Amino acid sequence: MADKKITGLNVLLIATAVDVIPIVNVDRDGTTKKITLANLMGSPGPIGANTPNSGEFTTLELPAGTSVNEFSIDGTLAGDSDDAVPTEKAVATAINTKSDNIMINQDFTCWQKNTTFTNPANGIYTADGYYVESDAGGGILPTVNIKKNASVHEDAYEQSCELEITNVGTTGATRYWIKKQAVEDYKKYRGKTVTFSVRYKASIAITLPGKVLVFDGIGSQELDIDSIGTDWTTTEVTLTVNTGADRLQVYFYLIKGVLGTISTTGSIYIQWMKLEPGSVASPLIPKSTGEALDPTQRYYQKTYAQGVFLGTATEVGAVWQEITAVADEDHTMTINVKFPKVMKAAPNVVLYDLAGNAGKVTMAAGDNITGTVSQISDSGFKISATNGATATSRKIAFHYTAISRI
Repeated sequence: MADKKITGLNVLLIATAVDVIPIVNVDRDGTTKKITLANLMGSPGPIGANTPNSGEFTTLELPAGTSVNEFSIDGTLAGDSDDAVPTEKAVATAINTKSDNIMINQDFTCWQKNTTFTNPANGIYTADGYYVESDAGGGILPTVNIKKNASVHEDAYEQSCELEITNVGTTGATRYWIKKQAVEDYKKYRGKTVTFSVRYKASIAITLPGKVLVFDGIGSQELDIDSIGTDWTTTEVTLTVNTGADRLQVYFYLIKGVLGTISTTGSIYIQWMKLEPGSVASPLIPKSTGEALDPTQRYYQKTYAQGVFLGTATEVGAVWQEITAVADEDHTMTINVKFPKVMKAAPNVVLYDLAGNAGKVTMAAGDNITGTVSQISDSGFKISATNGATATSRKIAFHYTAISRI
């Protein structure tokens, strides 16, 4: 028997698992419309209810468009289906999960500077957006190498951030080691609730005086991490940001003060660090490389290809201008460079010639020629260089990095 169209509103088609013809009763009381279903041998009930003898309704359909066979509570919207309607909570979870950009590079997709940092010191940036804050505080800091790890990660991701601890150090009264990110547009979250979550595991069970913390310059919320096991775990804290907040920063502490020291060498893997609106931490849906890279370029840009690092001898991606068959003379070349994305502020620009020499450019006379950068703004800069010898061509070629920190 074919699906039956319910009369009354004449807008609904319902198929039943047992092929029973439903009846619709429509009540109208002002602006309220209520649709109930009844089986010829059963009693009325709301749409989708299993009324006596009516079986289970399996499809909901309007006169035009797709049919609906599920009300989904999946906050990831992973089914990508035209036949499922998400609940209000599922939509809210999906929006918070996919759309928020409070932090950048949340799952450590982007490593433009390098993919390995050997025991980086205080203030050193590593994966895009993240930097180290540390102080021995009367003790000895642990030795921690930070790496992109493409082998240890959950299935939905392609990498994790590895903190390789090769020396645990010794306790100091005010000693700390932090992996940290600051939020640029913190003012928009004043008076609002945010939740910071970190997902992590270790190569071997480790005890440590760690914690996660979110800080707005006035108040903070934190939660201790006393141990890290070999299974993925998520820790979260929630903060209502003060209306007078002058910053919004997130911290992952390996050690903090006199609380103790790390029990053993080994590696800690961070899958993601996420800051989102609301009081509930939701899973992080990974972005494509392009989606993840775009916001990071407000703070860091380079001409080298992704995966090729500063000082590499390569022509690929370089800024290049050349004219041939001109008078055999010494000459100065001057060009303007436009950034592909407007940066947070006028950045620090560093040049590299095609041989990888910092502060230099390549010209007709060869590599290792000094370039002068001027007129730096958030959208570009000017560069000039003199060849230093006669030549029948005019050429200037170089790579650059542009850094504008939060």
